[in-house]
Amino acid sequence: MERTGDTRTIAPAFIYKGPWGAQLNIKGGLQAGNFVEGLVGANTSFYQNFGKFAYYVEGEYLYYGQNWETIRQRARGTLRSDLTLARLSEDIQLSLPVFASAAYDNILLLAPRVTAGGGVWLDYKPENGIFYNGLSVFVTGEWERWAGLPDDSAARTSVRNLSQLFLNDARNSYLLLDLFYTPNVVDIGDFRASTTLGVVFAVSDIINFSASGVFEYDSEPRTSALKNYDVGTMFGLGLNLENL
Repeated sequence: MERTGDTRTIAPAFIYKGPWGAQLNIKGGLQAGNFVEGLVGANTSFYQNFGKFAYYVEGEYLYYGQNWETIRQRARGTLRSDLTLARLSEDIQLSLPVFASAAYDNILLLAPRVTAGGGVWLDYKPENGIFYNGLSVFVTGEWERWAGLPDDSAARTSVRNLSQLFLNDARNSYLLLDLFYTPNVVDIGDFRASTTLGVVFAVSDIINFSASGVFEYDSEPRTSALKNYDVGTMFGLGLNLENL
């Protein structure tokens, strides 16, 4: 997913699968919107899971080019912790996430955007089911430095629904649907939204291939030269290390 310093973080059900783990993903794809461009990049993360409390750190870099010329660069780092509050039923769990992220994007004029906040995350995850759903509501603060102008800040809420449909008994191959909406608390006309549809195929216990399409919308881009939307595709090769 091509988030840039907003509240879309890795879902608990996606990452906290054992006492610890690490992931490395190599990415490539195409994007259209402000530019038609190719992209390559990498994403890496590490987590520790202590039962009711877990945390992870993540870093990502994406490079966009057109006719062998640099068009765009994006970089992002995230730290998130999750505290399990209650198990509401055998299949439903409520947790409290807190996170902070910093992101750079030369086209969106973010240099950088820092986001911090937290909220509640509701997981529906039957132990032997073929369907998972995560629903979250966050409250965050954003601080931006862009285009050499004075800093900007905003308080935002966000609503996110994340669904998986598992394709095998091991539940490491799946279809993914991610819906995201984050308005400004004092101006709901200022919002960002996205839809991501993807698929992940496991080649082995540690290697997977992924493909996704994403539509991102910003109601108030930083300058009139920027379009409100970007549409992209992403292909990835993932290496997942779990308790090796």
